[in-house]
Amino acid sequence: MKGEPIKMAVDSLIYFLKSLPPNSRFNIYLFDSSYSAYYPNSVEYNETNVADTIKRIKEEKFRF
Repeated sequence: MKGEPIKMAVDSLIYFLKSLPPNSRFNIYLFDSSYSAYYPNSVEYNETNVADTIKRIKEEKFRF
């Protein structure tokens, strides 16, 4: 996936992260021919973790 579809997917992921309910836990998985997780274990949904995750998402080298 590249171009506008990946941009829309990234925007949707950020929107979803911001919409999680309090006391949630989350993790982000990247996949292509292999996969990796942002965190070794799911992290607590709080302002710091969401901000750090969004920053990482925006810094990813997606093929736009």
